[in-house]
Amino acid sequence: MAGSLPLLTQKRGSRWLDSLRHALRRLFERPSSHGRPQEDARIVALQDAGENKEEKNKKDIARIVNLAVEAAADGIAITDENNRILFMNGSFLKIHGHNPHARDLYIGADWRSLYNEVGQDHINSVVLPATILKGAWSGSMVVVRHDGSRFYGDASLTKLSDGLMLGVMRDVTVRRTAEIEQERLKDKLFHSQKMEAVGRITTKLVGEFQATLATIRKIADTHEAALPEDVVGHIRNVVARAQENVDEIMSFSQKRAARTAFLSIGNFFDSRKEEWNRLFPGHILLDFDIKSGEAKAVFDEGNLRQCIRNLLLNATDAIEGPAGRVVLTVRNMDRNLFGLRRHMITESTLDRDMSAAVRTVSAANGKMYALSGYLLRDGRYTEIIVSDTGRGISGEILPNIFDPFFTTKPAAKGTGLGLSTVHGYVTGGAGAVIVATMPGYGTDVHLYLPVPESGT
Repeated sequence: MAGSLPLLTQKRGSRWLDSLRHALRRLFERPSSHGRPQEDARIVALQDAGENKEEKNKKDIARIVNLAVEAAADGIAITDENNRILFMNGSFLKIHGHNPHARDLYIGADWRSLYNEVGQDHINSVVLPATILKGAWSGSMVVVRHDGSRFYGDASLTKLSDGLMLGVMRDVTVRRTAEIEQERLKDKLFHSQKMEAVGRITTKLVGEFQATLATIRKIADTHEAALPEDVVGHIRNVVARAQENVDEIMSFSQKRAARTAFLSIGNFFDSRKEEWNRLFPGHILLDFDIKSGEAKAVFDEGNLRQCIRNLLLNATDAIEGPAGRVVLTVRNMDRNLFGLRRHMITESTLDRDMSAAVRTVSAANGKMYALSGYLLRDGRYTEIIVSDTGRGISGEILPNIFDPFFTTKPAAKGTGLGLSTVHGYVTGGAGAVIVATMPGYGTDVHLYLPVPESGT
């Protein structure tokens, strides 16, 4: 641009100067006695003055334009009809992640080479055709720099009269990030208001359902002698399962205060193996792997029972095919946390206020993680793992798995409160949850429960 702008100015200045000379000649020319024009000395003086002033104006304009272009925060570039770079300011290189002082390396190069394959496809299929057809294009795009970082850009490309292209790029990452965060907060507020309304409605409906269950239970007790024993037993089993769902919904909607106590996790599972096994159909095997029989935790026993039950039922539903396996493991916490320590470890209990924040992380090995809650760097935790050989969880669904009433199950098979209840109980009890999954390879749900200070 530093070389092309003076050239354009010179052409315009030359035309203006020619017009001035022609006008002066017509004004001052007088025919001589021999029929030849005579020029007054004033014409020469005016011509010289005009030329000097015009030359000075051209240089001043070129200097001002160059200063303005170089000072601009927007990236500005000029290319020829073959997409070769003729000029770019330092901001254009800086925005794209290159050294702003190394522009000579890029002069003559194809400007599309500054973008990755996806960006080049967008330029070739959208930007250039629109510019050629309409004379200009403008729009927003996400640009990937050569180091892998990204930025949001507002860009324009304009076709100039002499076949050159003028490109302008503005980095709007700060603004766009703020807009996304504002949208996220609005969605969060709307979701919170929606869940509050759902909670009120649910409490009312559950109360009515409680009354219906009590009536069914009373009828079964009253007519027990007149009904076959297996029928009465079936009614009572159905009512019991319905009551468990009601208790779970009521506990969730009313935020019942946890009754924490020192629990012996080994004894807790040993006393419930038979209960857990009854949840599984014959084609699914449940194994227990209690690596730390002396493991302890500070937790509400009823809440822990509900968490394990929900996870086992989810694991059962996730397994498709003729056979499957679920493993329930208890151990001292793996301090490595799958390389996720920076996402999970905190120095202060103040961060427990952020325990409900859900984060998702993708690993190089193809596994994906949903994280909720935080762990103290110096804290001690018992780790409970429920692993299944089911279908796994897709990346599209993973960020929503802890949302209340979110479910991918058929309407008659799930309430959408299973993982939401687990998430609420565990993070509310100063623990954390990590869900590790890979589509087609099953899911592992890791619960981290705090160990009492006097525990061993």
